[in-house]
Amino acid sequence: MALLAGMAGCRPAEQEQAAVLRVANWGGPAVDPEFLQTEREIREGFERRHPGVRVQTESIPGEGQYLPKLMMMFVSGKAPDVIQLDASSAAVFINNDLVLDLTPLMQADRSFRLDNYFPNVADIARRGDRLYAVPLDFTPVVMYYNKRLFDAAGVPYPQPGWTWDDFLAKAKALTVMEPGNSAPRQYGLNFTNWMPGWVPWIWLNGGDVLSPDGRHAEGYFNGPRTHAAIQFLIDLIRKHRVAPSLSESAAAGVDLFRAERAAMNVAGHWMLLDYRAAGLDIGVVALPSNTGKPETVICASGLTISRATKHGDPAWEYVKYMTSTDVQIKRG
Repeated sequence: MALLAGMAGCRPAEQEQAAVLRVANWGGPAVDPEFLQTEREIREGFERRHPGVRVQTESIPGEGQYLPKLMMMFVSGKAPDVIQLDASSAAVFINNDLVLDLTPLMQADRSFRLDNYFPNVADIARRGDRLYAVPLDFTPVVMYYNKRLFDAAGVPYPQPGWTWDDFLAKAKALTVMEPGNSAPRQYGLNFTNWMPGWVPWIWLNGGDVLSPDGRHAEGYFNGPRTHAAIQFLIDLIRKHRVAPSLSESAAAGVDLFRAERAAMNVAGHWMLLDYRAAGLDIGVVALPSNTGKPETVICASGLTISRATKHGDPAWEYVKYMTSTDVQIKRG
């Protein structure tokens, strides 16, 4: 259907000559159908603007599957033209010189303005004077809470400025034990071993992973404040029993927060689609702080171009189009 929309009125021979622009992302069939329809409309809009180009979206679903499968595509010589990278995987492709420095394209294109983007988001893909991706979307990591479960337990909703003691008290009050079962029927927090989900706790306790210059971890990742933050998270599982262990989460076979078996969850804005589909009544607040100030992770993704592409011009036009104001408003 996308081909028909993009090539309306073309003869079959002209269709065969269309450049196929392969675009990789980590979407899958579980994504909200309304969002998928919006994405298709956006893609077809690009094809109408560029009648000699057909966009072929190659989604790689599955937790932890995107990076290894994408790397295998490069190894086998079948790399896509445009790639969606997130902050945690961009370094693999940048440091191995697999993607283009987009700076020359930006400087040569008068229609593109880098100052339209938040600098701290754009700079995630920067190496000195070189920039390897244009921001597509980003989100702070926040605390979601289930209002129905809070109301049922008579627990006040968390407020900005709450502390770790406040958080622990609420998590305990929201944990419901199952008679005759060692595992709770309902947890206060749905903890998952996901780096952007636990790193903020280190910062919120005054610790860090790396030195300010980013060159070493000694004295930081093994520092007392970092150690105390990680111990706090471990204690949520082993001592206080307000969060599931990894094996308990796996045994549940469901997203405990989405299934309303956990009252709080640490995640980004992408979960709003799932929570809306599940009919959850949710609130959002910054993570609790032990330092008196809020801090969090920016989870960001951007579009980059494979160094192996044979469609450099259409690829750059696609990157510009997808990150443009009109498209960003529609996706948002």
